[in-house]
Amino acid sequence: MKIWDEWIEVAKKGIFTIQTCKECLNKQFYPRNFCLNCNGKLLSLEPLEKDKAKIFSFTQIYRSPNKELFNPPYIIALIEVEDSVKFVCQLDLNLEEVHIGKVVNFTNYSEEGIIYFR
Repeated sequence: MKIWDEWIEVAKKGIFTIQTCKECLNKQFYPRNFCLNCNGKLLSLEPLEKDKAKIFSFTQIYRSPNKELFNPPYIIALIEVEDSVKFVCQLDLNLEEVHIGKVVNFTNYSEEGIIYFR
């Protein structure tokens, strides 16, 4: 999927993007070939502004499905952007630093496809 490849290339440069429909201004993640709101095809990847993402929910994982990729314990979070877009990522934080509503920012997209926020 070309749009996903574009997203990955930008993320590898340290920029997290949200797809925006130019027809109805709907924002969505992950990138698709159409708008989930209006089925429009005029879409663009817009950089997520600093301090616009917050923790909506989280959990700490103690048993890893793959210890080479995920060293337990680690934190997985549901991140919310602009009260509409939500996605899952791994947090690069200690549990004591994590709370619902905490503002976080994109830090990395790993070769293994893991999205990190801090």
